[in-house]
Amino acid sequence: MVSICTIQGVVHAAAVPQASAVPGNVNPSFAYNIISVANAAYVDVTTDSPDFDNFNLTASPSNLETPWYLYGTKTAGVYTVVYCSMDFGVTVDNSTQAPNPLRLASRDNDRPLLPLQIVPAGGGAYKVKVANKNLLWTLYSAENKIRLLPPNGKKTQLWKFVETDNT
Repeated sequence: MVSICTIQGVVHAAAVPQASAVPGNVNPSFAYNIISVANAAYVDVTTDSPDFDNFNLTASPSNLETPWYLYGTKTAGVYTVVYCSMDFGVTVDNSTQAPNPLRLASRDNDRPLLPLQIVPAGGGAYKVKVANKNLLWTLYSAENKIRLLPPNGKKTQLWKFVETDNT
């Protein structure tokens, strides 16, 4: 970003550093758009779910900008990810065969929220890792759902976090 101002009639321009996204500078009061590096799509929830309590997470090119909150936990560097518009957190759907898709926890809090670590992967990208497990958020096949899989070194496991005020 460039800031332009006038001092005593002279125009000055200066580069202004942008707030960095995750981690180290994660601010739990900020909202973030989470974007897949593999297909440049925003993370959102499906609208084709069989019931209100089981919205799966997707990163489909048809998704609109969707803000998410990162809430700190009692463990340093571990967060829960919460969907801003419904205030439901991300959990894992154990009702399906592996690899299990991620979904929002229901209104009834039927599943505990998934503790996650946001790990720098270089180039402004991050890996979203289940705390204390070797599982990463992974963009899965043509369905564009997000599932938990072991690290594979592919772009399908890289994400960008972009601060937003669109909440």
